[in-house]
Amino acid sequence: MSGFLDSNDSKKTGLIQVDTDGLWVIFQHFCQPYDQKEDILYESALPRFLDLFDYYNIKATFFVVGKDLLYPKRLALLKETVKRGHEIANHSMTHAEGFSFLTYKEKLREIEDAENIIHDKLGVLTKGFRTPSNDVDSVVLKILEDKGYTYDSSLLPTYYGPLIKRLKFSSLRILRKSHYLGRFKYGFSPLEPYHPHEDKLWKKGDLKIIEIPITTMPGPRLPFHASFTFAAYQIGLGYALFNLGYMLLKMTPHSLNFVFHTNELSDPIKDQKLKRQYGLGITLKDKFKLCNHMLSNIISDYDIITSLEYATSMRNNKYNNADKQ
Repeated sequence: MSGFLDSNDSKKTGLIQVDTDGLWVIFQHFCQPYDQKEDILYESALPRFLDLFDYYNIKATFFVVGKDLLYPKRLALLKETVKRGHEIANHSMTHAEGFSFLTYKEKLREIEDAENIIHDKLGVLTKGFRTPSNDVDSVVLKILEDKGYTYDSSLLPTYYGPLIKRLKFSSLRILRKSHYLGRFKYGFSPLEPYHPHEDKLWKKGDLKIIEIPITTMPGPRLPFHASFTFAAYQIGLGYALFNLGYMLLKMTPHSLNFVFHTNELSDPIKDQKLKRQYGLGITLKDKFKLCNHMLSNIISDYDIITSLEYATSMRNNKYNNADKQ
């Protein structure tokens, strides 16, 4: 992220994002039915994130699935999220898996239905979007461009998405079309926010919309956001993955776009149908320990703003510079 947003000489600009995926999303990912009105993962995690962000004086961006606004308890929590000054962004209506394989009309409906219910229930007009499971393509960006969205934040710039998908889907016996975590060529995309190419979204181009990539390790481009940190912790690596990624990042001029998911502060989930999902069963004490380790490091080096604030400033800076030429 470019330095024009830096508020002082010692800190760079950082973003904190949260995908507010409920337990039903994880069941859906595992091709399992979920028909309960209560969602212990969502309802236990969101208040903890809000309190933790208050403690660190962070204003984050929450990517919201429209379907969750149909349930009163989840709706009340999202109203509290807005009240506390956080940004609400669009994460589709139903968190449809294999998003890039949907038809144009299906993609448009997923985006518009979520946009409409968020506006109706929360009074927020969303200007940012993230596809489910980072399964983005150029058609999605074209829809967002036509609808006047300011930014997309779906792209995970790593070469390893297809490999991770193959290993995970083979283990879980998931048989569906999906570019889970993106495509190999997305590993060649910029690590900084950029205006993407109309047809090759991993390259810079002339679209007005801004792509805000999720931060990966500079160099090896391994993912190290919270989900991967939790998985590494569960298999006995402690903080090693996060610490390595963070150390490499600090050696560069890059800023940070760090992503959490609701399950990272939820009550432990020990349903046997989900036992292969890393991070769900970690104790709440360890979850807090991990989140505090990550956030305490981040706020020592980065000034945190919302994704929309960043993208708006980047766009305004571009046009101001053009006017001066």
